[in-house]
Amino acid sequence: MTDTADQAPDTFRKSRHALAKFVFALVVVLSAAVIGNLATIPNIPVWYAGLVKPSFNPPNWIFGPVWSTLYAMMIVSFWRVLLRGASLAAIAVFIVQMALNGFW
Repeated sequence: MTDTADQAPDTFRKSRHALAKFVFALVVVLSAAVIGNLATIPNIPVWYAGLVKPSFNPPNWIFGPVWSTLYAMMIVSFWRVLLRGASLAAIAVFIVQMALNGFW
């Protein structure tokens, strides 16, 4: 039987590793969000306000909470994929997709 003191360093290392992966997921997804916002926010009063919108267009106040929820879910999803040991190809595809999202 192993001693609890022997397990503590391993548990600490795993939790630090999980935290590092969470921070990585946070940086990747929030970078796309910030880049997208920097390009979009100045154009809302002119471009978006000038669009002819359908009658079922959602109210403007809903976009902030919806996009925040979507980005939060992307962070958690990417973190969980990283925790499971995703392949480098899968991680690269997600990062490219986030870059395209940000620059779109």
